[in-house]
Amino acid sequence: MSDAGIAAFSLALGAVVWYWWDSVSARDSALRAVREACRQAEVQLLDHALSKERMRPVRDDRGKLCMLRVYAFEFTSDGSRRNRGIIAVLGRRVLEIHMEPYRIS
Repeated sequence: MSDAGIAAFSLALGAVVWYWWDSVSARDSALRAVREACRQAEVQLLDHALSKERMRPVRDDRGKLCMLRVYAFEFTSDGSRRNRGIIAVLGRRVLEIHMEPYRIS
């Protein structure tokens, strides 16, 4: 393999590792924020999981290119009905958490 081939492979591998690491970090930040929002709202997070709804590159307030990720989650207030919520994360910063209206028990 030529030096250019090795450099291209190294660059591609680095990009994949960065993307994976950034995705895991963003998801962990989102999950911590969702758990805290559910605790404060006195509801139960179901399945302790997030599902990625969409993702796209955007610029933050300083003009830095970041990934905007939107995740969905489910929670319950009464143990029988599933409610849906979404969380938007820019990089690792939580922009917004929205929870469907739910019954207060």
